[in-house]
Amino acid sequence: GTYQVDAQGVVTGFEMVKPAEGESRDQRMAESLGEFLARSTVPVPSEAVGKGGTWTVQRRLIEGGIAMDQTSTYELKKLDGSEIAVRVTVEKSAPVQEIGTPGTYNHYTLKSFVGKGQGERRADLSKLVPQESASKTDTELKTFMQQQGGLALQQELRVEAQELITAP
Repeated sequence: GTYQVDAQGVVTGFEMVKPAEGESRDQRMAESLGEFLARSTVPVPSEAVGKGGTWTVQRRLIEGGIAMDQTSTYELKKLDGSEIAVRVTVEKSAPVQEIGTPGTYNHYTLKSFVGKGQGERRADLSKLVPQESASKTDTELKTFMQQQGGLALQQELRVEAQELITAP
């Protein structure tokens, strides 16, 4: 596959040779890899900042089939050559939207979606992914599903997660 990174280090394009149409599990894994790259890079500000400086990056993402807006605020904790350490705070939101294929059991209406998180990342700016990333997130979503035959299901879900990623 290929990826594109802009001048600030934001992944702007990710293409992966996807498996044949019938292999949905493998397709989802390929899409998840692109989502991981997009959220794990450490973009740098367009203007120089020193230790303690902050900058904000806004992105339009699709995660798990949900189109959402993400605002990430970074604070520079350490800079040593191409190696940096930052603290990041993330907020996500999504508008009401239809997810999946209408008329199937995989179709629902996303009523609300909000997420927030914070963490620390240590990265070498000459490499694509951070050497270490630790974060905590809290996500809430509400969905409504109307199945054929009249069965209706409203669901509210809250997910708290912790993530630790270290590069070899």
